[in-house]
Amino acid sequence: MTNYAKKHSYILGVIIISIVAIGALIAGYRLQPNMTVSKNGILEVTLPLARTTVFVDDKKLITTETENQTVRLPLSINTHDVIVAREGYFPWMTQVIIQPGITSQIKPMFITQNTTGQIITQKDPSYWMIRSQITNTKLPTETTPKELNGVLLWVSENTIHIEERIQDSKDINGQPATTETRVVKKILTPKDTIRSLDFYKDRTDVIVFASDTGVYAIDAVENATEKVVNFYPLYKGIKPLFEKTENSFLYVLDGENLMMVVL
Repeated sequence: MTNYAKKHSYILGVIIISIVAIGALIAGYRLQPNMTVSKNGILEVTLPLARTTVFVDDKKLITTETENQTVRLPLSINTHDVIVAREGYFPWMTQVIIQPGITSQIKPMFITQNTTGQIITQKDPSYWMIRSQITNTKLPTETTPKELNGVLLWVSENTIHIEERIQDSKDINGQPATTETRVVKKILTPKDTIRSLDFYKDRTDVIVFASDTGVYAIDAVENATEKVVNFYPLYKGIKPLFEKTENSFLYVLDGENLMMVVL
């Protein structure tokens, strides 16, 4: 083969490789951190507040411009640290395992750094009724737990427990079958007595409890105090109790002070 033919054969090879590489890029394939080539995954989140910023692995990727904006971010196949932040709110964080070609969704919490709500005075006709409801509300126990979407929540020996259903698909004698296992997790044991307990809004992955001088929200993660989790003060006072009657707020009773705290 002449030098001319060799040269053009090399150029042709480069062109073919370039076309294949461009086609792979267009199709969504990327070189991953483990040096394999596969499609990126997608991180998807709907953010209710404008001017919310999403950081991934300490890099600012996007700030929303409108309310209820859905953000879709292509990410490499890896475990990523995600932080969602907005001025006036506590930052929310999570870890996301991104898989090839799969969309992973997250649901951040937005909790203001300053308690917002409404004081209910004793002159309000509803004050004494609400006060009575809160003081008469009993802590959920293992025999009388709070239940939301099949998840159970209760206190035993001042420890918060959650019981979840875990479904597993198996082949039994050649036939598909689904088995269900109930798993109990111990979330945390505060130093002070737990006085009130419930799920946060309509979520089973976050709980709200009253202990010591505050009302707090925490991720419902097993042995939460031993891990990095989201933990927020919703109300700080003296010795509060609360009752959740709606997903958007709590009634908090602190001594004789009654307040509707917005979630």
